[in-house]
Amino acid sequence: MGQDERPHSARHDAAADTGAWDIVAYLLSGMLLWGGAGWLLDRWLGLRLFLPIGLLFGTGLALYLIFVRYGRAPEPPAELPDGEPDGSSR
Repeated sequence: MGQDERPHSARHDAAADTGAWDIVAYLLSGMLLWGGAGWLLDRWLGLRLFLPIGLLFGTGLALYLIFVRYGRAPEPPAELPDGEPDGSSR
């Protein structure tokens, strides 16, 4: 059975799948990067304070980046000088 012969419900939108994996990657990389920096500071200074701070900061920064990239509604199409929306024809 070819790829085009699958029912519509079985098809996946590649852009949506990529966006979901991008969000997971942002969250994991933020926690790993900033949590790792906090862990290194804890090891260097002999404290147990910077790991949780780094994890929270990394998660917050990742959530902010996700909102900036994916949280905005798409802009409406621009109008042409004759008043019709861009890309429409009569």
